[in-house]
Amino acid sequence: MPVPDVALFAAAVQLQVRSGGKLGDALGKLSEDMRETVALRGEVNAVAAHGKLTGAILTAMPFAIALMMMVVNPQYMATLFHYRWGKDLIWAALTFLVLGHLVIRRIVTVKT
Repeated sequence: MPVPDVALFAAAVQLQVRSGGKLGDALGKLSEDMRETVALRGEVNAVAAHGKLTGAILTAMPFAIALMMMVVNPQYMATLFHYRWGKDLIWAALTFLVLGHLVIRRIVTVKT
């Protein structure tokens, strides 16, 4: 669990009181570290959002392609819908599509 910024500030002040030294330098370094942490979190969130959007697009793409195929030439898709092995292939594709989506979501989820 990350240490709150207030606790870091209090620890820096206590350390300076006990050991002496320049409190301004310690607080300056602490503020710099806090700014870097915020910037890094923002960058990680941006990369994670990009991964989530990519996963959503990859999940939706097979449906869009199937819809386009049904519009352009319905006979291509009719084969899948009218035969038992075609239906099995559709179910297998949907199963792997859901599994792939779950894996992508798991990969891009960042625990902070």
